[in-house]
Amino acid sequence: MIYSKFNKGYFGIVFSVAIFALFFLINFLQINPRVDIRLYLYVIVGFILGVVLFFFGFGLFSQKRLIENTPTSKIGSIAMGPAEVYGKAVSLKSIKAPITNHDCVYYHYIVEEHVGSGKSSHWEVLKEDESSTNFYVQDKTGKVLVDPREAVVDIPQDYYTGIGGWSSVPPLIKNFAKRYDINLGNFLGMTNQMRFTEFYIAPGDMIYVFGTADENPNVGVTAHSTENVIIKKGKHLKFFYISDKPEKDVLKSLSTKVYLYIIGGGLLSIGSLAVLLYLNTV
Repeated sequence: MIYSKFNKGYFGIVFSVAIFALFFLINFLQINPRVDIRLYLYVIVGFILGVVLFFFGFGLFSQKRLIENTPTSKIGSIAMGPAEVYGKAVSLKSIKAPITNHDCVYYHYIVEEHVGSGKSSHWEVLKEDESSTNFYVQDKTGKVLVDPREAVVDIPQDYYTGIGGWSSVPPLIKNFAKRYDINLGNFLGMTNQMRFTEFYIAPGDMIYVFGTADENPNVGVTAHSTENVIIKKGKHLKFFYISDKPEKDVLKSLSTKVYLYIIGGGLLSIGSLAVLLYLNTV
């Protein structure tokens, strides 16, 4: 499982374009009264999903090209502006992953509860949080601060467990729930159906960071006053990405997603449009 924050603003623009295109088609075409309206709904959903995936694929393609065109910087000679570094994660301030209590430089956890019943049942996020503490990335030439706020953090899960019914609750979860005031349920010894997921970057982990190198506003008040550069989300360049994979693996993963989204989304939208046109001829 990979955690990756989605660009909601970009999604909203693409979704709006898809809705507008669909509205135009529906007004251009007449609904065939001999066709089940649910079939139209399925085709409409397929068309919108296809358009969203198609344009999202192009968004990923632009990110891929940005990474390819930006050389990896040696931290000791990093320049202001778009920056790409790869090195070892080093703590600026000691923090603990809330569930596992592991030392880390970054964490993100999700607590979900299964609610409802039958067809209306679903997993609902009960609590979610991530750290915002700065940390260092260090290579042989030096180290640079990273502000992880608003970054797309692409790392595998480090801990996952589910509870519910008569199953025993792991001590880690009991302690975590007590500290964060999370109700596990205790009706006749039964617990609520819940799942707990945690991601973290530990000190010493090798990480890849792409963001904007800017002046460190905390120079003079931090413990390391000689650090005058910080990598963060830029004012103009919004792409900010952190991964535990080296650049070549990041590009390989992006390439796969680009092809899947563009080709798959294009085929889905064209196929849905073809079905929509066909329904008006039967």
